[in-house]
Amino acid sequence: AIVGVVQFLAEPIALIGEATAEFGRARASAHRIADVLNSPRLLTLGTREPSSRDGHLVVDDLHLDELRGLFFETRPGEVLALVVADATVSDTLMDVLSGEVRPTSGWVLLDGVPLQEMSIGAMHDRLLVSRHHVDLFEGTLRSNIVVGPGDLEAVLQATAAADVAQLDPLGLDQQVTDRGFTFSGGQRQRVALARSLITDVPILVLDEPTTAVDAITEQIIAEGIRHVRHRDSERATIILTSSPSLLHHADRVLFVVDGTISTEGVHSDLMRESSTYREAVLR
Repeated sequence: AIVGVVQFLAEPIALIGEATAEFGRARASAHRIADVLNSPRLLTLGTREPSSRDGHLVVDDLHLDELRGLFFETRPGEVLALVVADATVSDTLMDVLSGEVRPTSGWVLLDGVPLQEMSIGAMHDRLLVSRHHVDLFEGTLRSNIVVGPGDLEAVLQATAAADVAQLDPLGLDQQVTDRGFTFSGGQRQRVALARSLITDVPILVLDEPTTAVDAITEQIIAEGIRHVRHRDSERATIILTSSPSLLHHADRVLFVVDGTISTEGVHSDLMRESSTYREAVLR
């Protein structure tokens, strides 16, 4: 009788132990979810809607931390490159352009409306800021790239992401682990760049998009960005970079020193005329 009772109770007791452990995990997860839901908004934009979708960006007398009176504006259909001598200045500028941080003074105007007064939907419809840090998500390679209406095949070729797809028999349907750790840094960078290009927004801002790829791939990407973004449209692309390949394909280069524009021109002219610029690009 004792043996029978023990055998009968063994399974319910084991289930109680498993249920207790599961309850502990669920409670911890619930706390983390509550912390996320209760966290303050990262973007605190307004409600204004611009009357046009021209994709005209103006940075007007921008002051914040290391930024000291920065001014520039995009021109229709151009690739505008910024060589920033200080990485901290580059990070601050990306924070402001993404709408995450308000400048101390000055404005970022998007189609004539201050960025901080624009609705989130209007901003996302006109501007994409792609940071240097690459984020990939669990799913397929296709789901990590196809987030917009662009030409998928052209984008894959332009970013050399087609090579990443060809490494697996499943191609674009291959599985991607959380954060894409099964890919190399260069492969993740190409996939993230393809995702940025396919969004087809009027203004695209890229922060050092080719630091993890080899020189040949970098040249392919430099030509590909111009082909996809500027072959038949007036979209503007802003690239923060020190890559000679990307700078060579830019219509205009701005050299930012001490938080403001030191000089501007074509890459080849700046290389010849400015030793400081030359050192920043070739270091």
